[in-house]
Amino acid sequence: MPAQRAVDSHVAAALEIWAKQKRRLFLADTPLPSIMGKIRDVRVAAFAGDAQRRQKWAEVYWSDGLVIQRILIVMPELPRLTVSFFYTLRPWHVSVADQVRELGITKHTYWDQLRIAEVCVGVALALMPGLPAKSLNGARV
Repeated sequence: MPAQRAVDSHVAAALEIWAKQKRRLFLADTPLPSIMGKIRDVRVAAFAGDAQRRQKWAEVYWSDGLVIQRILIVMPELPRLTVSFFYTLRPWHVSVADQVRELGITKHTYWDQLRIAEVCVGVALALMPGLPAKSLNGARV
């Protein structure tokens, strides 16, 4: 991990809430050892594509998780995939090397794209009317 990596604590907290809600999708019917397989199988539905913009996620995401999901679905694919992998897979101890291999990018690109995604989330939260970045409620999931 780059030594200079710093993420605003409110952005990181909101992304953690979103990731916890995202993991519930994978655990609903999948044993833990096949999480990477399920991600490969449902990658388009889970992380990428314009079709996701037309889907409703109210039953899956709520509170800060829903705010983050709405930000991520309009983000370019590589930063979205990188931030999704990083926050969603970290509790399962999926290595960055495995994530990089699955994404088909270098470690340097991975860390750059993660930084870009986190900055984009922070900017979007700051610009969101009625939801300054410092006022995320940290709702329990």
